[in-house]
Amino acid sequence: MLKVLFKSVLIFNFFSLFCMSTYASDELDRGIDSELQVVPMTELQLQKLEEITMSAGSNPIVICKNLTVPSGYVIVAELMAASCPLNGTSDNAWKIKIPGSPEIVCLVSSIPEGYVMYSSYNSTSCPGFGVETAMRIKIPGARETVCMASPVPDGYIVYDQLYTSTCYGSNGAINAKKIQRI
Repeated sequence: MLKVLFKSVLIFNFFSLFCMSTYASDELDRGIDSELQVVPMTELQLQKLEEITMSAGSNPIVICKNLTVPSGYVIVAELMAASCPLNGTSDNAWKIKIPGSPEIVCLVSSIPEGYVMYSSYNSTSCPGFGVETAMRIKIPGARETVCMASPVPDGYIVYDQLYTSTCYGSNGAINAKKIQRI
């Protein structure tokens, strides 16, 4: 019990000290941090963040683009943060979180271990113009149809390939695969 209490206090203090801001979804859609202050994290702080075990899914946090996205986190939006260094474009920060299942994620994000990509589409919150910029990911069930770009999790096999309108690719060309738990 004391160990759990200590861990909770440690997590609270860590997040309090480094002021990781959360954004309301309307701020995300506008892609600005008008009234919110973002304190950039150092590489050491990001390493500490990776060491903290969090429950499934998390509230989004904002990091500057010049930092590495911690393992297990996904990019859910690109935005402008006044406290991050300029990088030649107006959007200089990522909104990241530990994914739930399902989760909408920017296509530039890596797909966490154990998740599959089952759909792609265009999102104004993610980088890119005139192309599909986001994907839907989830933890797969016993059988799933996933996009061709999706990883196949351990314990699954591919048993068919097909075209689906939910994944990016030319009309009629194979752009998806069916997977099954073994």
